[in-house]
Amino acid sequence: MHTRLRPLAALALAASLPAGALAAPTVYTDPSAFMAQTWAAGSPSTVGFDAAADGTAIGDGGSFDGLTFHYSTLASFGVTLNVVTDSVNVSAGNVLGTDDGGLLQDGDEFDLDFGASNAIGMYFITESFGGMFDGDITLSAGGATAELLTADLITTIDNLYEVYFLGIVDTAATFTSASVGNIGGGFFTYTVDDITTGRTTTANNAVPLPGTLALVMAGLVAWLPTRRR
Repeated sequence: MHTRLRPLAALALAASLPAGALAAPTVYTDPSAFMAQTWAAGSPSTVGFDAAADGTAIGDGGSFDGLTFHYSTLASFGVTLNVVTDSVNVSAGNVLGTDDGGLLQDGDEFDLDFGASNAIGMYFITESFGGMFDGDITLSAGGATAELLTADLITTIDNLYEVYFLGIVDTAATFTSASVGNIGGGFFTYTVDDITTGRTTTANNAVPLPGTLALVMAGLVAWLPTRRR
């Protein structure tokens, strides 16, 4: 009576699984590349804040166009996120700022909740007092973190404001939350514009076919010792 192992069966199973299921989240600092990925699904959702009146408040835990904002630390100082009409913007007249001079500042962080998405991205319009530095602002979602990199500056407005973009796409899995973080004591202010979420065609294609669970179980069984007379 002989005992033998059959690892090749399990290896063949792994090779047969959708490639997208093994993909890791990808970070973006180029809005064109990010949008090319999200537009592949048809129509991502972008919140530009442009239809709201100047000064519209978004309270801690409040929602706006499908996005729910959380910022307990900032709220503890009596500061509220606001829609702000500003000539310094990406798309139209409004941006996301605060009721404290219209701006967020270094150390002001917030979290977002939204419907299941494979992608999230947004613009950051910064004004620094000594120059922005790599990692001053971050966007985290789906287990990945995108960092502001000064080398990826998109444009400068009025020779004073710098525009950056941060985005994350996970073609293998969806996520429902994201966090905007930044360092304190960096001596900069910023606003946010055009927050985009969406699904991707690649992610839809990466969904395991019916019966995949059964195949996985069969592959695991194939690893077990089998007896032959």
